[in-house]
Amino acid sequence: MPPEANSNMQLNFQLAKANHLLFNSRMRSLLYDGAAGPESDIIYHYECPVGKWLYGYVLSAFGNNPEMHELEMVHRELHISARDLVSLFKEGKTREAREGLAGLDTIADRFVNLLQTVEDKLNKELTPLLLPEVKSDESFVLNELLKKIELLDQRINIEVAEQIQARNKFNEAETSLRLAIEAANLGTYDWNLEASDFFSSSRLKEIFGFPGQERVSHQDLIDSFHPDDRHIREKAVKESFVGGYLAYEIRIIWPDKTIHWINVYGKVLHDPQQKPLRMYGTVMDVTLQKNALENLRESEARFRLLADSMPQHIWTGDPDGNLNYFNRSVFDYSGLSMEQILREGWLQIVHPDDQAENIREWMEAVSSGDPFLFEHRFRRRDGEYRWQLSRAVPQRDDEGKIKMWVGTSTDIHDRKLLTDELESQVHQRVTELKLLNEELLRSNSELEQFIYVASHDLQEPLRKIQTFASGLLELEHHNLSDKGKDYFNRMQSASARMQQLILDLLAFSRTNKAEKHFESADLNEILSTVLEQLKETIQHKEAVIKRSVLPTLKIIPYQFEQLFTNLITNSLKFSKPSLPPQIEISYRIIKGDESGQELANPTMSYHQISIRDNGIGFDPEYSERIFQVFQRLHGRHEYTGTGIGLAIVKKIVENHQGLISASSKPGEGATFSVYIPAGVN
Repeated sequence: MPPEANSNMQLNFQLAKANHLLFNSRMRSLLYDGAAGPESDIIYHYECPVGKWLYGYVLSAFGNNPEMHELEMVHRELHISARDLVSLFKEGKTREAREGLAGLDTIADRFVNLLQTVEDKLNKELTPLLLPEVKSDESFVLNELLKKIELLDQRINIEVAEQIQARNKFNEAETSLRLAIEAANLGTYDWNLEASDFFSSSRLKEIFGFPGQERVSHQDLIDSFHPDDRHIREKAVKESFVGGYLAYEIRIIWPDKTIHWINVYGKVLHDPQQKPLRMYGTVMDVTLQKNALENLRESEARFRLLADSMPQHIWTGDPDGNLNYFNRSVFDYSGLSMEQILREGWLQIVHPDDQAENIREWMEAVSSGDPFLFEHRFRRRDGEYRWQLSRAVPQRDDEGKIKMWVGTSTDIHDRKLLTDELESQVHQRVTELKLLNEELLRSNSELEQFIYVASHDLQEPLRKIQTFASGLLELEHHNLSDKGKDYFNRMQSASARMQQLILDLLAFSRTNKAEKHFESADLNEILSTVLEQLKETIQHKEAVIKRSVLPTLKIIPYQFEQLFTNLITNSLKFSKPSLPPQIEISYRIIKGDESGQELANPTMSYHQISIRDNGIGFDPEYSERIFQVFQRLHGRHEYTGTGIGLAIVKKIVENHQGLISASSKPGEGATFSVYIPAGVN
């Protein structure tokens, strides 16, 4: 091949590359700038210059070359893809069309690579591919054109890259905005004012009561506005065309006739002549908030009505302690208006002597969050000061933060005066009791002196009488008449009873005044000691003693020894003459409500110790009387004794904070039960 032919072949391939670059540039210009121009050489593969070259000369001359057929197929695929992108652009799907350029570039790269492969192969075979003959000066022009086209393509690629980057940022912002709108549960709309085209989101349709419905027109939405509120919407829309912003709150009626509240916001776009072109914005369903607010208003109205109907003073304060509400009673009582109280302060009705302490107590409560409680005097409208009891408690939210204070002031003037009078009387009574106590102390002192006299001075003459009487009976036994002997015997018996009475009184007195030293003691050992002391009497009476296991308690040991002695002696004394005594000593723990004792604590546990016999018994009406001093149910000739033994038993039980009871029937024996609180010293 002559050198000119090879040069022409290279030049023809350069023209093909140049036309391909022009093709790519026109596609980007069309999709990004909307540049108009012939489209046939873009959408039809056989109309473009490269297509004419392929189908008009190359394929017919070198169709036996496989790479040439592949080049033709890729060229066809390139134009089909371009035609699809142009169709998307014309349908208004600009973003999808521009995003398709990446796929188009991939096909174009394949075409250029194949073009280079075919060129290299034909160069080796020295087979000329001739387009219409091109002169040498035209070759220079084409080279320059190719350079300019490459520069233009580079600039377009840079601009396209910047537009793609900006588009990506816009998409990110759009995604963030969409997520925010969805999170806020907002409906959105886009109103083309020129074309009267209105777009509403699915959420907006739900807000208007049309969930799941596709065809909801702008008029359908307008018709949903409450008839009494439509003027609000019309005024707001009209003002937004001038000001650029839309905002209003309105009621809508759902198809099911329920009423809902919405907030509408919007932004209006204008052309350079300030003609409104488009409005877009959001709609929020505020029905729940409006209902809650209405309920709150109704609740507040009920509170005020209730507060104003009460005779008490009712007031509220903010978290900082500033009072901001007073009920009608405050104004009626003080004669002041709300303006006067707000201007001069509420302290003006508080007695001057109470103000400083009032402020200190109130601020301390506000600072600590503790309830406020204070007694102070309020000035009535006639100038009289009356005592009031004011109390306030903080109202807190779910997090424990104080939202407000609610307080009351109650007139306690009359009660305060009565209390002062009662306190005066109590003080006087306490003074009298102190005097009586002093008298009692003196009486006790005298009693102790009497006890000392009784234990020493009174017993001594009795011992002498008994001694002298016994001596006379022995010395003058044969000289005394029977009547004289009887007198001596009666005298000895009387002096013995007198001595026993003195001993019993001393025992009772010691029970009253003895120091109460409690210590842990085994009742089984104490009972064994008592039974040993009464052994002769028990054997003489042929008595049978049955005993349970007793506990170890913290008691006064010698007093419990006296208690067992007196109760068992009592059972032995009042036994039936013809029947050996049977005495049963039992123990258990019971609750107070099971004891049958009125004075027992129903929830407390007690140690119950019972002594039961088969003696003569007594009438139940005497079950309380027998524990009194000097109380006897039988004559002293029938049964000996001074009538003090059971009184001593009761006093011992009381010293242990316990209770005692007696139950019996004539001829059926008696049961004495002692109740000692469990765990009480």
